[in-house]
Amino acid sequence: MGSLQSYLRAPLEFYRECAQSYGDIAFGRFLHFPICVLSHPRYVEELLVQGAENLEQSRFLRTPLKSLLHEGLLVAGADSHARQRPLLEKAVRGGIAATWGEEVVAAAERLAASWTNGEQRELYTEMLRVISEVLAVAAFGLSPHAIEMSALVNRAVDLVTDRMQQFPPIPDFVPTQGNLQVRKSLLEMDRALSAAIHEARARAATRNGLLSALVSARGEDGGQLSEPEIRDQIVMIHVAVRQNLAAALTWTFFLLNQREETYSKVSREVESVVGTRRASWSDAERLPYCDRVVKETLRLYPSVWQVLRHVVRDTQVGGHRIRAGTQVLMSQWVVQRDSRFFDDPEKFIPERWEPPQESKLAYFPFGMGPRGCFGERLTFLTVKLILAVLTKKFRLQLVQGRDVKPLPVFALRPGGCVLMEIRRTTADVLRE
Repeated sequence: MGSLQSYLRAPLEFYRECAQSYGDIAFGRFLHFPICVLSHPRYVEELLVQGAENLEQSRFLRTPLKSLLHEGLLVAGADSHARQRPLLEKAVRGGIAATWGEEVVAAAERLAASWTNGEQRELYTEMLRVISEVLAVAAFGLSPHAIEMSALVNRAVDLVTDRMQQFPPIPDFVPTQGNLQVRKSLLEMDRALSAAIHEARARAATRNGLLSALVSARGEDGGQLSEPEIRDQIVMIHVAVRQNLAAALTWTFFLLNQREETYSKVSREVESVVGTRRASWSDAERLPYCDRVVKETLRLYPSVWQVLRHVVRDTQVGGHRIRAGTQVLMSQWVVQRDSRFFDDPEKFIPERWEPPQESKLAYFPFGMGPRGCFGERLTFLTVKLILAVLTKKFRLQLVQGRDVKPLPVFALRPGGCVLMEIRRTTADVLRE
């Protein structure tokens, strides 16, 4: 088994023990797979940026997600990734960015309207709900079936990512109840997406959203995405956005409850910038302290808590040769909590990000290199906008979950109930 049992039992502790016991670069194996664990930001950059041409997405991630994502950007091969990424970035700018902020505010206001003073809500569930609503409109625009189609994608994503936690993995062709459930969900999703893509091709000029943007996207050579590629990118966006953003929002409110003065500073900044107005995209750009809060949250609880790569050609890192066929593992959870790079690394201190500040290579919650996530700005603005909408009206008081442990599954989310009591703010009462 090599180190596989230690990893499966407690992945975060496995990474921490590797760094503490074996240093910044350690070699081992999972079954017959050679592995290398990197725990220094200089080595991470050397591999992901300088040695990017020697890497592919890890088979540890690619294999279990293949039935869901096919050639979606997250698991695409090098050539496919290089061709599709510019088109996807262009489509996101054209199909999501223009309306995303408005949808975030609208969904957050609907969520706030559903809350009543004094009740208790499980926060991660609530954040999944609000992000799912935003994602449906962002992905499918004006389609009357947007919510339904997005829900089909989310169900397939949840089933596949939950199955990734099973060990030993059961091959897709084995007709277990779980596999049959996944197969049925993928079939329903694919049928709905195929119909939506055909409709978008016919009515691209009258629709908005990512789907229409993907249909219309053209590369510099005039090339466009095929129907399977459009399908893959729509699914990939749901994989990349929903659980990760919901986790980031949950951890943000969780940490604000650990530091009363920080929560108060956030509320005061929102009140001074937004006031009695409806929050807007431009407001999110004018919330510098909220920006530091989000940045510090993603340092302590990065939604993407590990980066995995498959070495396809021998490469050098820190003077060590990493042979072709090695699976390289890197954890933001460990590097971003390393006392060599951050003072009081276990403490929630948003002020550590106040300018002037040195660029910290040890901070990489969105990865780095050609496969790094390009949704950093969208993530920050989304979390800040939802913070602005909710803190204007409510103070969320942690009832249960103060000692909740992180659960390192597909996204790093709370491993238990994060129960919040909803309390209306004095300012909101006075505004009535």
